[in-house]
Order: sequence, then structure tokens, then C-alpha cells
Amino acid sequence: MLRLYYIILEIYNMKNIKIIHTCNNRIRLQIVALNNNHHAFSHLEKSMKILSGIQKVRTNPTNSCIILNFDNHKIGQTAIMQELDAHVVKWLSENQPNRKLIGSKHKKGNNLLTALLNFLGISIVGLGLMIRPFFTKKILIQTPSSPLGLITMVSALPLMGKLIKDIKKRSLSSETILDVSVYATIMAGETLAAIEILWITHAGILLQAWITERSRNAISNIVKIGEKNLFIIKDGKEIEIPANQVKTGDIVRFNTGDKLAVDGHIVDGLAEMDEAPITGCSDPIEKANGNQVFAGSFVYQGEISVFAEKVGDQTYLAKIFQMVEDALENKAEIEGIAEQLANKLMKVDLAVTLTTLALTRDIRRSFSVMLVMACPCATVLAASTAISSALYLAARNHILIKGGRYLEEMGKVDTVCFDKTGTLTTNEPEMICLKNFSGMDEAELLQQIYSAEIHSDHPLAIGFKNAAIKRGINALRRESCQLIPGKGIEAIVDGNKILVGNQRLMEHFKINTETFQTEISGFYQKSLFPVFIAINNKLSGIAGFDTLERENISFILDYFRMDGINSFVLITGDSEQSATPLCKRYAFDDCYHSILPENKAEIIASLKNRGKVVLMVGDGINDSLALAEADIGVAMGAGGSEIAIEAADIALVNDNLQALTYIRSLSHKTIHTVYQNFWIAAGTDIIGVAMGALGYLSPLMAGSLHILHTLGILANSSRILLFKMP
Repeated sequence: MLRLYYIILEIYNMKNIKIIHTCNNRIRLQIVALNNNHHAFSHLEKSMKILSGIQKVRTNPTNSCIILNFDNHKIGQTAIMQELDAHVVKWLSENQPNRKLIGSKHKKGNNLLTALLNFLGISIVGLGLMIRPFFTKKILIQTPSSPLGLITMVSALPLMGKLIKDIKKRSLSSETILDVSVYATIMAGETLAAIEILWITHAGILLQAWITERSRNAISNIVKIGEKNLFIIKDGKEIEIPANQVKTGDIVRFNTGDKLAVDGHIVDGLAEMDEAPITGCSDPIEKANGNQVFAGSFVYQGEISVFAEKVGDQTYLAKIFQMVEDALENKAEIEGIAEQLANKLMKVDLAVTLTTLALTRDIRRSFSVMLVMACPCATVLAASTAISSALYLAARNHILIKGGRYLEEMGKVDTVCFDKTGTLTTNEPEMICLKNFSGMDEAELLQQIYSAEIHSDHPLAIGFKNAAIKRGINALRRESCQLIPGKGIEAIVDGNKILVGNQRLMEHFKINTETFQTEISGFYQKSLFPVFIAINNKLSGIAGFDTLERENISFILDYFRMDGINSFVLITGDSEQSATPLCKRYAFDDCYHSILPENKAEIIASLKNRGKVVLMVGDGINDSLALAEADIGVAMGAGGSEIAIEAADIALVNDNLQALTYIRSLSHKTIHTVYQNFWIAAGTDIIGVAMGALGYLSPLMAGSLHILHTLGILANSSRILLFKMP
């Protein structure tokens, strides 16, 4: 049955519906055939809401996604996909009968190229008119049937498509007003004024396209993988091939200074790796046989052969880039407000222009007024440029935010829920206590352990070494050491046979632990991990380990409290004995302990039902359901974890918990900048309209004013790139 289920999923993934993320009662799907079609997604949302068992439907047309919450006792995922597929096919057959069901990939950069060509075309016409008086003294004919009139009408054709769509929808937009104004101006014999309108319009469109493309390119440069040739090992020989020809299963050779272009594991060699693009950690990490490596990391020193598990756009780094690029299209609520404001300004512009014409009977004054307000670029860019800058800045700091919506909502959060293990605590163990059953004192026992573990990089070995160094203990001479995989080590130190490891190591060497069951149970009750130490085949001690708490927890919580967050909740699978002291130490409002992963989401849902705006911070793996349920899910230490990236709305590539306060302050800074931009746009519009109506502003000066205040908004938004945590 399970096999049949996966076959069904595979069939659907080959068609128009692609599964992006799924859990018990929530599924996120991408419908490539309806790319960015708001009308189609609105129709789907209404159709799916009335389906029995569907609890909630949310769509994101810009990413071609639909998210459904459902009662899995009433309807299953397969049934949902079948129903959705039927609605998609029906809608396409009725509205786009000639459309193929397999969507085509949108080519980035086409919008910029089109905008550039349109702007260059109208600029060449304008330049020709400027130098014309140097070659002829003939009067310029500006009638609709003149060559200039015809050229201008052709130049206005790119706006015609939007005009036709607006007429069909019975809506009014800036393009509608501009296109009508251009043709009306030509018919009135003012073709030069029409060319000015077109030049200003295409300059604004080019500016907006350039900003979007610049953001994409900036993010692309963060994670860009070189296209140079790679060396694969085949039949014992190194063969050089282009990077795009490497396939899954190839053995790829990398040397000192190389940037990895595949995800996989090392099958031969040893190297120090620079994984800063992946984890944010600048310190080189030693990697050897069996270790996982990721595209985008560097071979700091050494040579390795890597078994390619993922190549091309399937690599972890490529998925990060795609996620951040999609974030540019996942708009914040305030961006929608900006677009609505721009459309309302169009109506005001039409009224003010007609009023100016009626009062002054001066068509040039009317055009000047219209040009000040008609181009909505500044109003729309007020939000989009600020948010794009913030998303880029966050990505540069190894914080991946899936869209402006989540950046904006971060500033509205009033409740923060934390997981414990891997979130408030690190994965670095610390020796909490050492039960001594030997005849030597505790310092001598620890010296024996330290000496046995001196050259090991195992986390528990590092814990022993840190404890010994803290107490000023020096290591003894180690004569030999043997690693016993999955159990521990056997070493000879100062003539003594030392065993350090888990209970299976004790069983392996037939060392009795039965008489110490009370002590062992005590470790587990305190949520401590026991490590057994035997000297000369006799149990001599048990060390209890716990994970370290992260730095700056108090600072982070105090910052949030001062910033208006009034509720902090701990949701952990750890025992009451482990969770309660931490909650008391940091004054958490609620503590949920011994919670299974599937129940964490229920707690989040109950908080949301009480009207809370909930931020969930987890490790992104066993907390995936809770991350998906929260208003904003933040995954800690997401480097290399695809589950974390899919489940969370914000992914912290490294383990820096203080990044939460950075995101919160960046959210405030971004929204503040957006409102500053609104005032810049509105203020210059008011001044320009007044000057245009009074005759102090020519159409060309009005267009220049529009470009100047748009540049002012871009400059103000760019200040976000200099933002640092206060």
C-alpha cells in the first residue's frame, strides 16, 4: 500500500502538481501550469475551500503555490491532489485551451532586456529630435499621420497589451492612463509631449527591472558555483569534463583551492574544508572518508575524492539560491498596500489632470501634472526596494528568509516558542559530574581518561579534555589506543588498560555494571548521558554529560521583552527534570516537557487560536511540524538540512541564536524605511502637482522630477545594506 502511495505521488510530480512540503495534515503544492495567474489561483482557492475535509486554503500565485490544511480522517493527500488536478485541467480548458499542461521555466533577465530595448528605442527617437535642428530648419510636423506620429504610436505599443487586459477586467491602472494619454496627446498634435511621456515611462520600467535583477544577481553571487571543468575518476584514471556533465554516482576529485560543485561524501583522501558559504563558520574543518560535503565549500588544504550524490540544481546550495530568489516574489503585505496606493493615485491623477485642464485650458500644464503622478514606480518601489535590500542583507549574513511577508511579520510577533535540544542548547556535550568507584581520587581518574582521549576529536572526548584542562590536569604518556566503532576506545596509559565508552563497550569486555544500576538510573533521571570508564577490566567510574546552553540567551530574551514580546514558551521532548530548571532560570512563561514531535504543532495551534502571533524556533528536523504550523518558523543550524529549509520560513544557516534579534531589528528598520519612502514619494508628488498646475513645471521637468524622487527612494532603501545590529 505504501509503495502504491509513492507511485501515485511520483506520477503527480511528473505532471503539473509538484509536492513542495507535506506533513500529517498540511500539504504545500506547486502548480507550474498556472504560473503567476492570480485569477486562476483565486478560483482554485474558492473551489478547494468547499471540499469536505479541507480546513484552510492559502495561495501564493507569485510562486505558483497552494497550501492546504485538512482533516486526514475525512480526506487524504492523494484525494486532494486528484481533486486539485481536475480543477486545474478544467480551468485551463476553459480559459487557456491552447495551453500545454507542462509549464515552461521562466527565464530570468528577459524583463530587464525587454525594458532596456524599449528604453533605448525611445531614447534614440528623442536623441534624433534633439540634434535635428542642427541639420534642418524645416518645421517639425506632429500630426498623427506624420512619420513622427506613426513612430510614436508604434513605440507606445508595448503598453497596449496591459491596456487591453485592463479593459477586459474593467480596471484602471497606471499603464491604462499612460497609454490613453500618449494616444490622446498624439491626436492633439503634441507628439513631442507624447515622446516625453513614453521616455519617462520606459525609464521607470527599466529602473524597476534593474532593481529586481540586481537583487537576484547579488544573491546569486553569494552562492555561485564556478563553471570550470572537473576531474572525475573512471577506471582508475582522472578524466576532465565540463561541470554540467557530472552525473550522480561519479567520483569527483578536488584539490587544494577547489570549490566543490557537488553534494556527496568523501570516499578517499583527507582535507581541511572551508564551509563558510554553508555553515557560516570560517574555521577550517577536517574531513575524511565517509564525511558529508556540500557544493560551495572550499578545499582549504588537501585532496579528496567525492562520491556525487547530488549535482546541478539538486545540490543544497542551489536549493538555497532558488529559495532566496523565490523570496523576491513572495511579497509582504506592505508591498500589496504600495501597489493598491499606486492604483489609487492613478485615479487621483486622472481627476487632478482633468481639473487642471478645465481650469487652465493649458494642455502642457495638464501633461506636467499627469507626468508627476502618472508613473507609479516610486510608490511601488518604496516597499519592494527596501524589502529586496533587507532580504539580500540577511542572505549575506547566512540568514535565509523565504519572503518579504515573513520579514514583515517578524516585527509583529508577540509569542516566541523554543525547542530545547539543539536550539537553546548546543550539540557540544559538557561533563556535569563524575561518579568515582576507583581507589584513586577524582583528579587522578580524570587524568587517566584525559590521557586515553587526548588525540580523539569525538564530542565526548572533547568534553573530557575540556573538563581536565579547566582543572589544570596534564596528560600522561599514552602507549597505544584503539577505536572500537560504535562503542568507545581501548587505550594503554601509564601501564593501565583504560576503557572509555558506552554500556555496549562494557558488555564487549564482559565488565560487570549490574551492581551500579541505581547510579545509572540516576543519570537518566537527570537527563544526563552516561559514559563508562573501566581501568584494568573493572568499572572505575561513570561520567554524566549534558549539552551546553547557548551564549547570550538572557540577552536575547531581554531584548525581545523590551521590544514588546510578552510571552515565552519552551516546548521540548526532554524530561521535566531537564526542562524545568532551564525555564525557571530564564523566566519562561510556560513549559511543555516530554512532548512528542507531532504534539508540538498542537501546542502552537492552540496559541494561535488565542490570537497570538507565534514564532517557533527549532532545529528544523524533529520540529518540522511545529515550524510549519507557526506564523513564522525559524530553523536553527540549517546548514545541510533540506528538511529545515522546506519546513521553516526563516533558516539560520549557522547556530547563531542572536540572529533572531538581528532579524527582528531588521524588520523594524525595513518597515520604517518603507514609510519614509512613502513620504518621499507623496511629498514630491504634492510639490510637483502644485508647480505643474501653476505653470512652473514643463512636461520634461516634471518627468525629471519623477526620476529624481525615484532615485531618492532607491538611495534611501540602499541604506538598509549598511544596517547593523544596534
